Amino acid sequence: MVRLSMDDIIAAVNDLPALPQVAYKIMDLTNDPRATAQDVGNAISQDQGLTVKVLRMANSAYYGYSRKIATAAEATVLLGFSTIRSVVLAAAMNDLLSRELNGYALGTGDLWKHSYGTALTSRYIARRCRFKAIEVAYTAGLLHDIGKVILNQFMKDVYHQVAQEAAQNHISFLEAENRILGFNHAVIGSRVARKWNLPADIVEALAFHHNPKEAEKNPALAAVVHVSDALCSSMGLGVGADGMSNPLSKHAMELLGLGGNDLEIFVDELSDVMIELQRGI
Repeated sequence: MVRLSMDDIIAAVNDLPALPQVAYKIMDLTNDPRATAQDVGNAISQDQGLTVKVLRMANSAYYGYSRKIATAAEATVLLGFSTIRSVVLAAAMNDLLSRELNGYALGTGDLWKHSYGTALTSRYIARRCRFKAIEVAYTAGLLHDIGKVILNQFMKDVYHQVAQEAAQNHISFLEAENRILGFNHAVIGSRVARKWNLPADIVEALAFHHNPKEAEKNPALAAVVHVSDALCSSMGLGVGADGMSNPLSKHAMELLGLGGNDLEIFVDELSDVMIELQRGI
């Protein structure tokens, strides 16, 4: 049995790269009431790789514009500052979340598909449930599994132990992580969010996205991410070692005022987006 020390975890978190400087610049601009769409577009355009990713996402089925968005400034005008901020964050995270994670049986691009799908689903469910901070839900959904990137190096050696622990004792994969490693990916993800100075309710949502009942600061946010995560897993979007071993919380469903048929409706309405994600945006 491997028991990780806090020093091991802190070292791994510190080794994780910071967000690109251009992403921070765009976050600042989109929070500046004096900034224009052209200002934001110019900042995005300074990074060619980021520009390509932003335009690819802006032209995806999720946003559904009939004409092709050709420039970063145009994307900013059409999507608005809060949405473009989220899209830029996702574009900046693309490479990190696209890594192969052998410790979680996730191939190249699998975690990205699941994370981006959960982000889009979180935004969608937040809007449907009249949750005010829609883009906060998007960000929490995007980053909910970032802890797997940290724990992957440790999981490579003990993956089979964790899977066996979950199967033999009929417990969730998350609890099996706790027993074998001494930590779980959700808690570690919250540490990453704290390192990046993200808001406290996002830090909490990452920590409790499998156990939303434990969230105190913003339980609705944790519930939105939890349901979105489960929904994307049920659709086979980037499902890894934990698969469907983490049960859907009845508490989260009740908190958001959702019933069983709602999930079927959500799947139907998001199907085009998820098909596009499976193919690779």
